[in-house]
Amino acid sequence: MMRLWPLLMLLTISLSLMAGAWFYGIRINLTPSMPRGLYRIVDGTVQRGDIVSLCPPDPWGELGRNRGYTGDGQCPDGSRPLLKVLAGIEGDTVSIGSDGIRINGFLQDNSTAQAQDRHGRNICSILKSGKIPQNRVLVLAPVSWSFDGRYFGLVPKDILHRMQPIITFYWQE
Repeated sequence: MMRLWPLLMLLTISLSLMAGAWFYGIRINLTPSMPRGLYRIVDGTVQRGDIVSLCPPDPWGELGRNRGYTGDGQCPDGSRPLLKVLAGIEGDTVSIGSDGIRINGFLQDNSTAQAQDRHGRNICSILKSGKIPQNRVLVLAPVSWSFDGRYFGLVPKDILHRMQPIITFYWQE
């Protein structure tokens, strides 16, 4: 039992530090669709270009969790929150073409929706061309296989959390 004491103490301290970090808005991103690293939730209104965290809308969160896109997490459907870039805001014009998504005429990098995911499973897109309505936004990530708004469409602006990178690591598609 005496040999377990240091291990139990280390485990208790580690869990306490992780809980404290979570309480203070520190989040870790280990997925390759955005730079891996530590981020923190920051106050303020989200704006175009901000890195944001969100729970995917129903039923997309469950789909993402079941297919292994997100993993288990704290979202209402049991999925892990997504980390994306706020690409389109209310009033913007979204155009979908064979070359990808354009916002106000500007092609978004690597934004073409794929018919199948990286495991060969069919995936559809509900995003439609048109003007983004009030209180809705489009979130994307700059990689071709990202699980983002190119599939689940526009989301309510009020579900976004503005994120600030603390330390990130280079990633490659």
